[in-house]
Amino acid sequence: MKFTIQNAGLIKNAELEFGDLTILCGKNNTGKTYITYNAFNYIDAIHYYLKVPMDNQYAEQLLEKGKISIPLEPFLSNINQYIESSMAPWIKNEMARQMAAHEDLYKNTKLSLHVEKKRQNAVMKYVHFNWNIPALKDCTINVIKEKEKKYLDVSLYNNAHELPNQDVITQVLTNSLIAVLKTAIPELFIITCERTGAAAFRTDFVVSRSVSSKQENVDQKIEELYQKMDFRGHPRPMNKDLEFVCRFDEAIQEKGYIAKKHPEILEYFASIVGGEYRLVEPNIVTFVPFGTNTGLTMLESSSSVRSLMELNFYLKHKSKYAQCLVIDEPELNLHPENQRKIARLLAMLVNADIYVAVTTHSDYIIRELNTLIMLNNAKSPRLKNIVKELGYDKKHLNCLLSPKKVKCYIAEDGTVKQMDINQKYGIEVTSFDESIREVNALQRRILYGE
Repeated sequence: MKFTIQNAGLIKNAELEFGDLTILCGKNNTGKTYITYNAFNYIDAIHYYLKVPMDNQYAEQLLEKGKISIPLEPFLSNINQYIESSMAPWIKNEMARQMAAHEDLYKNTKLSLHVEKKRQNAVMKYVHFNWNIPALKDCTINVIKEKEKKYLDVSLYNNAHELPNQDVITQVLTNSLIAVLKTAIPELFIITCERTGAAAFRTDFVVSRSVSSKQENVDQKIEELYQKMDFRGHPRPMNKDLEFVCRFDEAIQEKGYIAKKHPEILEYFASIVGGEYRLVEPNIVTFVPFGTNTGLTMLESSSSVRSLMELNFYLKHKSKYAQCLVIDEPELNLHPENQRKIARLLAMLVNADIYVAVTTHSDYIIRELNTLIMLNNAKSPRLKNIVKELGYDKKHLNCLLSPKKVKCYIAEDGTVKQMDINQKYGIEVTSFDESIREVNALQRRILYGE
């Protein structure tokens, strides 16, 4: 997929083609988080706002024959036009509000998402379901999409005394078709760089929401205070993040894709954080370090434990196959050793069929990803020995990366520049290299007078 953003805040014109792992680097105040939040908002909103025109002929044929096939290719080939037309009102009326920004900032903003042919074909090849949808009390529409099939099989089962309205059938068919098309666009889950604060103040948030919901006129009082302080709220990605943090008691009712299919990733994550998170009551999260039976609150735990809390609950309970996990600054509060381990964890997620997108300032993360790329498909005896010596060949540590899976960009001067990536040298991130060279030169000058 290719995301384009123009004339939004500091961003003049930026285009990112997403890979299995997408990395956005750059100096402070170059727009990394801004691009990430806008991309998240836009792509996530498509899942709610996508509309597809449906000809009434399909409803007429279904009422007449009782069974029809709807070809998918004509609709999938037009998915980019559907996205553009569906999202135009959202850009005009909703975008600024969902970024908690003044509408003037988005007056001339343009956003777009291009779904490439490869993803369109993947829908026809891999998507499958069998739905029974009620149209009337005793009338059901069965919609089937089989793998490798390029059409929907639709059957009408009617035991009612009347036929369903044609418009009702058209709506059912339209909704089914939209559900198929949306599988071409990954579902997103975001963990923002405000996560340490969300962990520290989680109890306050939960209690505040509970108390507020029981008070009279509380919404009016809050709105008056917000207006007085000219407060527009928080960007939607932050709100989504906070909503997740406040609802761990609901999240733990599910078992995530990683917990079901890749428990080795949970084991590796536990080795990074050095213990286990527990939700002992609906509103209390504790952390039990390995080798102890003592549960520490988030305030008693280290900043790294607070920083990784959300990732723990995501991996165990909310992760889904082919989902896109967005993490703003995964290195937050982590020692360089754990930054390298987080890089391996991200690679393991990519190899487990979860898309990952990150913003980062960490040279350690980039260098470790470089290592994983350069050691991938190692053929020479020297490289094979390195892989074995450092344990990268262990079966549970599936973290070596194909360069074809990775896209890396640097944000600068209101745009983004794509970095070269290859098997031999990995990712070329010039902004980190320049800073490292400056520090090394200064050290040599101090020590040796060079």
